[in-house]
Amino acid sequence: MSNILVVGSLNLDMVVKTPVIPRVGETVLGYEVKYIPGGKGANQAVAAARLGASTVMLGAIGNDDNGRVIRESLDGAGADTSRLRVVPDAVSGLALICVEDAGNNNIVVIPGTNNDCTCEYLKENDDRFSWCDVIMLQMEIPFESTLQAARWGRELGKIVMANIAPVPPHGCDGLYPLCDYISVNESELEKLTGSAVDSIDEILAACDLIRGRGVKNVLVTLGSRGALLHNAQGHVMLAPPDVKVVDTTAAGDTFTAAFMLEMCHTGDIESAIAYANAAASLAVSRMGAQSSIPDADEVRRFMQKHEAIYV
Repeated sequence: MSNILVVGSLNLDMVVKTPVIPRVGETVLGYEVKYIPGGKGANQAVAAARLGASTVMLGAIGNDDNGRVIRESLDGAGADTSRLRVVPDAVSGLALICVEDAGNNNIVVIPGTNNDCTCEYLKENDDRFSWCDVIMLQMEIPFESTLQAARWGRELGKIVMANIAPVPPHGCDGLYPLCDYISVNESELEKLTGSAVDSIDEILAACDLIRGRGVKNVLVTLGSRGALLHNAQGHVMLAPPDVKVVDTTAAGDTFTAAFMLEMCHTGDIESAIAYANAAASLAVSRMGAQSSIPDADEVRRFMQKHEAIYV
């Protein structure tokens, strides 16, 4: 069992179902709304815990009702929330998510107390950095906190995974050499590099640009085409099983956590991508963020029915 430290965001998601995502200036009638715990950090912590890792979550919530719901979801998944920062008289993070019938979504995040995940708070919990095997990071808390967490991870010899989502407007200079892995989707890879990513050759060329900044492994999620990992030895790409897409929220977070756990267990890139594809496929077949994330038994049963597809 791996020890995973997740440093990142915690939100309550307001998920609205609509036939289509509205264009600019367009009004669309929705037909369902749900409030579901989310946030990229919390999603990855829930995924890691459900998939069997000993997981600690560091981040900040308010002492409001939303904060209590967020914490209960993490506790229910088996993640350790004892070190969460609770900010008095403050509003927890909120995400407004529109999900169309095809399963695609768009998201607006209001950070709230995620901005209170400061370097000072992380320093107060530096023993958790010594405890863990892997540090998982995202870009929904102050960048200086993410950078500090990665720096401590590098100094302590931990595996550092940074999910570059959303892409910071100022870029990620300083972070790349501190990471063993970064994970991005196609649009994030394009934004980071300024390069076209329409073909696999273009994606590999963009990955080379990122690796040139000091990252050993670049993991790219490709939606229905699966995922690709590129490093000095070359690349591995696997397609996911074919499932009905209901909601893509948290699919990338589920994939990232599942990939890191399987890499820790097996050290095999192909096995890790296949396992992560299976976990993400289950997640997209269900509604919501954390409510869609499978446990380890579900993933193994799913994999017994669906062989990995090599591309």
